[in-house]
Amino acid sequence: VLQTNGSGVLSFAGVSNTPAFMAYNLGIATQSISTSAWTEITIYDTELFDTNSAFNTTTSRFTPQVAGKYVFFASVYYTATTAGTFIGITKNGVITGNTSDNFLFQTDNVFGMTGSCILDLNGTTDYVSAYTLHASGTSKTIGGGTYNSFYGYRLIGI
Repeated sequence: VLQTNGSGVLSFAGVSNTPAFMAYNLGIATQSISTSAWTEITIYDTELFDTNSAFNTTTSRFTPQVAGKYVFFASVYYTATTAGTFIGITKNGVITGNTSDNFLFQTDNVFGMTGSCILDLNGTTDYVSAYTLHASGTSKTIGGGTYNSFYGYRLIGI
């Protein structure tokens, strides 16, 4: 229901795009990423907000308590230029390619990259996390002076 406060400000009564969260790492924590192995990003250790306590800063996983469609954004920044770099936003940790449960983004010779997607979540057992992979020949580090973020929110009206 659309309502006004009498001063021209409109809002939806009884409708909210929560759960919603934003977690980040300002470069204090680091994580080593092995070559040619998908690695779950676990350095999103600080929350800017988490409306339903659905994000775990220890595992860097989001587990909603409300079923629906969600929008997610993730970024990863390596401490050195890194070839063959991927970021994936996954549902239940499955990395299988571009499917409705997994979205992968690739670029070459970068410090950082971002990805976004929309996922349908059941609100009870599903979780969302970000993964990265690189093909630079040796282990690389993320964090440690670079900004990394992961955030999402439930869509309303669909």
